[in-house]
Amino acid sequence: MSDRAFWLHMLAAPLIVHPIVRLISSGTGQIVGTAAPAVFILFAVLALVALTIDRRALLVSSLIYLIVTLASVFKNSGHADISSGIAILVVGGLVLLLSVAWKPLRRTLLPLLPQSLQNLVPLAA
Repeated sequence: MSDRAFWLHMLAAPLIVHPIVRLISSGTGQIVGTAAPAVFILFAVLALVALTIDRRALLVSSLIYLIVTLASVFKNSGHADISSGIAILVVGGLVLLLSVAWKPLRRTLLPLLPQSLQNLVPLAA
């Protein structure tokens, strides 16, 4: 049963993330200007939701948008030649940090939630 749930989460996550990013980018598909901070905020919110429900699929589906956004920010700041490399390095470090600290972060986050929400999510390990 849990193997099916994993694949359902992996299929559903892009269906959740893509329309939100499309809305942020005004349907153009380009993440520039004021859309960049919105994508960063979206990633932070998705990270909190992923930590709360103990599913990393939301983060995985939003990583490509985060990389593209970071590359765009670095490119616009005058580092066009290495913008993609820096973006991938930053996101890779963030993913590594989240994967190493997943359980401690989750143990810290869950007590901050209302009890009604705590009852709906898996217990922290």
